[in-house]
Amino acid sequence: MNLTINKLAALIAGGFLFMFFQLYLVNHLILFNTAIPFIYFLFLFMLPVNIPAPVEFTIGFFMGLLVDIAGVSLGINASAIIFALGVKRLIIPFTISSGVRETGDLALSSQNFFWYFTYLLILIFVYNTVYFMLEAFSFVNFGYTLLKIVASTVYSFFINYLICVTFYKK
Repeated sequence: MNLTINKLAALIAGGFLFMFFQLYLVNHLILFNTAIPFIYFLFLFMLPVNIPAPVEFTIGFFMGLLVDIAGVSLGINASAIIFALGVKRLIIPFTISSGVRETGDLALSSQNFFWYFTYLLILIFVYNTVYFMLEAFSFVNFGYTLLKIVASTVYSFFINYLICVTFYKK
């Protein structure tokens, strides 16, 4: 992994920015008490491919835990992000091009639109599924839980894709 001091500083600043916006802005953009947007995980999904798994999981755990503490959700975000990062580690080797493997960059400009669309949608769906299933911890209102999963996935995907188009292109 070839991380310069500037790249590391940019990653750390980016992580703090995502957390700031998640905690102080995005957490208040809930639609119809059903769709909850999450953006903090985009930082983790966009981390370079060649970052070691323990580092990525540790960062993800503490970011999820911070969102849990701020939202009083008792570890649900931390669990969901760890699971989603595990899925990320499973799908990345099969889907990225050799150029991305060398640079480690997952920016929108380094992959085609369909790959990026699929990558984000899968990971956001996995995250929301784990999050809302743990939140409900029951199949009693499964229809409503499924609605929250789908609505939050679409809402989060839309916001995250706008962020990617705006900030992650070269």
